[in-house]
Amino acid sequence: MGERAAVVECLEVFTVRFPFRQPFVHNLATRRESRSLIVRIRLSDGTVGHGEALPRPYLTGETEASVRQALIGPLARLALGCSVVGLPSMALLLSGAEARAARDQGPAAFCGLELALLDAAGRLEERPVTDILGPVLRTELPYDSAVIGLLPRTLLRLYLEKIRRLGKRVIKLKVGSPQDRERVAMVRAVLGPDPALMLDANAAWSASEAIEKIGALESFGLAAVEQPVGREDIEGMARVRRAVGTPIMADESIATLADAHRLLDTGACDLWNLRVGKCGGVLATLELARLAVARGVGCQLGVLVGMRRRKAA
Repeated sequence: MGERAAVVECLEVFTVRFPFRQPFVHNLATRRESRSLIVRIRLSDGTVGHGEALPRPYLTGETEASVRQALIGPLARLALGCSVVGLPSMALLLSGAEARAARDQGPAAFCGLELALLDAAGRLEERPVTDILGPVLRTELPYDSAVIGLLPRTLLRLYLEKIRRLGKRVIKLKVGSPQDRERVAMVRAVLGPDPALMLDANAAWSASEAIEKIGALESFGLAAVEQPVGREDIEGMARVRRAVGTPIMADESIATLADAHRLLDTGACDLWNLRVGKCGGVLATLELARLAVARGVGCQLGVLVGMRRRKAA
């Protein structure tokens, strides 16, 4: 197969919306629909690539309006006229100084552009984008987890019964309400002691509140507590980690490499929840995962509510 090259000649951004049957609620947001910004680029040979951006103000400070403006403004200027040869050259370009500066300024916006460029490069070269991630370690990845929002009591029980029938082995329960103990107890009553149970506070508590509330819930057997305090309260998170026996996971507090080093420097957590949509794309997420391995931090690969799974090119 001969080497092909093309130039990015068009970039479009449009919104897609899909309503939820049931609102997804946590301490920082209530979502009644999936709302994504789709980036579509076209190369001079007709090849098309797509990417997706899901801005979350409480994660990176970006809004739908700011992401759209970045994509049709500075990020479009970065991409238009760019020569696309294949995946390795595109990955190199997206790891350069100019691209990294743009990514740090707006991780969600950059994610949409990066995914579209990698998709186009992979299609041009007729290779899957996953080739840039390294060797294949497994061909199947079972998904046996369930994430439960702040549901009313009746709906929570119905949802738990469905989870039990499906045999899910990892449960993440959103907390941060006055009914936390009752809800955690219901999870164990319906599902029993075996599923791993993680709690996600989405920054609901102060450090002192987190220490008290986690301590009161540890008897239910907790695998981890995610983001017990505010995004910027790294010292508070470190204080919580020192005071409780349950591993602490950072989510809202980690989006960029600078965030990661701040968490490492303060010993704030045991685990990171990495998400392609908040960390600036596939390449940045991979960089964070490799840093975590090097520094002995456990990782979970999460997904933003509404982000769709697509087959690689």
